[in-house]
Amino acid sequence: MNHNGEVKIADIGIVGPILETKESIMYLAPEVQADLTIRKKEADIYSYGIMLWEMWYGIQAFAELMPLDETTFQEKIAGGYRPQIDRRKIAHLEVHEIMAQCWSSDIGERPTAKNCEKRFEDLYRNF
Repeated sequence: MNHNGEVKIADIGIVGPILETKESIMYLAPEVQADLTIRKKEADIYSYGIMLWEMWYGIQAFAELMPLDETTFQEKIAGGYRPQIDRRKIAHLEVHEIMAQCWSSDIGERPTAKNCEKRFEDLYRNF
């Protein structure tokens, strides 16, 4: 938690000057891939959604696109390509909905970290 009371979800390894690396590109929101200077909370939520998918499935996101061609990858992400969902592995549709909202192309549709936290707490309580 920082001095503003905001919770930092994760650090995907970008330190110092904002750089795009093969390790980080798959976590970068489409708007950040288009312009590395666009760094807003909504971009972090996109990254969180990708990490949620990886945690749920236990594999690296976008493995089907490896070896990664950065230009092709950026074009796919800009066009709306996201990790594939197997509804048989997600018993709670709410989990799928949270992930999909997090990686929405429309940053206005992405939930806040607080909203994600509340939804997962509700899921846990109702489980």
